[in-house]
Amino acid sequence: MAFIKKNFQIYGFIWLVILYICFLVFLDIKGYFLAGDKLLDFILNKNIKTNKIAGKVLSNNRDLIIEPYSIDGKIVKQYKMKLIVKGDIQFSEFIQKNDIVEIVGKIRKLKPPRNPGQFDYRKYLLRKGITGIIYSEDFHFLERKGVSFFEGLLISIKEKMSRAIDENIPERESKVLKKMFLGEQDAIDRGIKDIFCDAGVMHTLVVSGLHVGYVVAVFWFILRFLPLGRMSIRWILLLPPLVLYCLITGANPPVMRATIMVIVFILCFLLGRERVIYHTFAFSALIILILDPQALFGASFQLSFSACLGIVYISPKLIKFVAATFRSPQNVVSKQLLILRLISKFFNFLISLFFVSLSAQLGTAPLLAKYFYKLSIIALVSNIFVIPSVGIILWLCFALFFSSVISDFLPFFSIIVKISGWLCYNSTHFLIKKVEFFASIPWALIRTGEPSTLFIIIYYILLIATFKFKKTLHQVISFLVFIFFAVFSFSPLTLTPNSLTLTFLDVGLGDAIFIQTPSGQNTFIDCGGENPKVGEQVLLPFLWQKGITRIDRIFITTFKWTHYCGLKTLIEETKIKEIFIPEDEPEDYEFSQ
Repeated sequence: MAFIKKNFQIYGFIWLVILYICFLVFLDIKGYFLAGDKLLDFILNKNIKTNKIAGKVLSNNRDLIIEPYSIDGKIVKQYKMKLIVKGDIQFSEFIQKNDIVEIVGKIRKLKPPRNPGQFDYRKYLLRKGITGIIYSEDFHFLERKGVSFFEGLLISIKEKMSRAIDENIPERESKVLKKMFLGEQDAIDRGIKDIFCDAGVMHTLVVSGLHVGYVVAVFWFILRFLPLGRMSIRWILLLPPLVLYCLITGANPPVMRATIMVIVFILCFLLGRERVIYHTFAFSALIILILDPQALFGASFQLSFSACLGIVYISPKLIKFVAATFRSPQNVVSKQLLILRLISKFFNFLISLFFVSLSAQLGTAPLLAKYFYKLSIIALVSNIFVIPSVGIILWLCFALFFSSVISDFLPFFSIIVKISGWLCYNSTHFLIKKVEFFASIPWALIRTGEPSTLFIIIYYILLIATFKFKKTLHQVISFLVFIFFAVFSFSPLTLTPNSLTLTFLDVGLGDAIFIQTPSGQNTFIDCGGENPKVGEQVLLPFLWQKGITRIDRIFITTFKWTHYCGLKTLIEETKIKEIFIPEDEPEDYEFSQ
C-alpha cells in the first residue's frame, strides 16, 4: 500500500492524464466522435436531388471547407457543421477565409473504405469535424467579410516569405522549401514525397517539432547578443516568435502540438521544474487533448509523442552504456593521447546521434507499421545526415527572408539576398540528392503488413521492460526476447494464412480477384477496375496491409481495360514471377503500352 501511495505521489498527475486518455478511447469506442455525419440524415430532405447551401468559408488551402448557415432554406448554423467542397469552383483561387458563398450541388455522406488496407477517408474527415462532401454544380460568391488585422498580417508575412523563395530559388527546390519551411500543403509532387518516405525522413517535410526546435535555436542565438541580463528574460522573449511561426505556417496539428510542448517546457524551466520531463510531456498532451480530443486518434499525435518518449526513455541509457564502455582518456599527457581523446569524443558524438535516431525508430516502429505498413531501415542512418541539413536550410531561409525585407529599404542588401538564395538552393539540392541516395539503397525499407493491437501492446511492454532492468544480464535476456518477438511477428510465417483465401476486391466496373494459398503462393485473376488509379488506391494498399511484396502469377482474362488497368502499377511496385494473357492479339492500345 505504501508503494502504491508513493508512486501515486510521484506519478499521480501522469496517471490522471492516462485516465483521461482512457476516457477518450471509451467515447470513441461508443462512436461519440464519429456521429457527425448522422446530422445529415436529420437535416437533409431525401426527396431533394440538388441542395442549395449558403455558408462561411473556413479554409481554402488544399480543400475548400465551409460552415453552412442554411441548407435548402433550413437554418443549420447552430450545428457548427463543416462540409468539404469538391468539383469545379469558379475563381476558387480568389476565395478567402470568412467569405460568404452559395453552392448548388449534391451533399453526400462520407463513405467508408470498400477494401482492406484502403485509407479511411471518412474517419479522417469526421475526426476533423467534416461531416459531408458537396459536389458543386454551381457556385456563387455572396459577400466578402474579410479577415482581421492580425490574420491579414500573418497572410502578408507568409506571402512575403513565399515570394522571397520563389524569386531566388528554382522551382523544384523552392517547392521543397515552401513545404518544409512554410507548411504549404500542395507544394511538392508525389515523387519527392515518395523518396523522402522511403528514406525514412518524411517527417522533415512536415512542419513539426523538429522545425519548431530549429526556430527556437535561431532566435535563441539572436537573443544571446542582446544585453538582457537574466536568462529567464530570453526564454520569455522566445515565446512571441515561436507562436508567430506556428500561426504563419497555418497552426496545423503537428506544429501546434510542438509549439505547445515547447511553451510548456519553457514554463517548466521558468518555474524551476525542468527535470520533471515525463510530467511535462503529460501536461502537453493534456492541453492538446483538451483543445482537440480527437487528436489522440491521429497518426501524427501518436507518432510525435512515441518518438519523443522513445528518445527520452531509451537514448540516455544507450548513450550512458557507450560512454562507460568507450571512455576517453581523462589525463592528457601527450599529443597522441590528445588526438585519441578527440577521436573518441567524435566517435561518441556520432554514436549518440545514431542512438537518438534508433530510440525514435524503436518508439514509433509498430505505429509506422500500423499506419503505413512499412518500416524504413535506412532511417537509422539517413536521419543522422538529413536532420542537421534541415536545420541549416531553415536558418538560411530565415536569412533569405530577413535580408529580402531589409532590401526593400536598403537596396544594397540585395547582394545578401542573392547569396542567401544561392546557399538555400544548393543546400536544398544537396539534401534532395542525399535523400535520393538513401531511398535507392536496396532493402532501405521493408513491408511489414499491419500489426494487430495486441502485438503493439506487447511490443511496448517488452520495449519498456528491456530498458527498465539495471542488471546487464536481465537487459540482454529482455532484449533478445524483444528482438525475437518483433522479427517473428513480422515474418511471412505469421502473415500467411493457414487456409486458402479468396478476396474479391471492390473495384467498381471490372475485376480483381486475389488468391493466397497456405504455402504462401499469391495469385491475381485480373487486376483492373473503373478507376484509372485502382493500382495505387486499391491493389497496393491491399497487398501492403498483408505485407505482400511478391506475386507468383497474374492471369489477365480479357484485354478490356477494366480488367488490367492496375497491372502497370503492380509491375512497378512488386515482384511478379509470371503473367498469363489470352492468346488473342490485344486490341487495346493501352495494354501494349
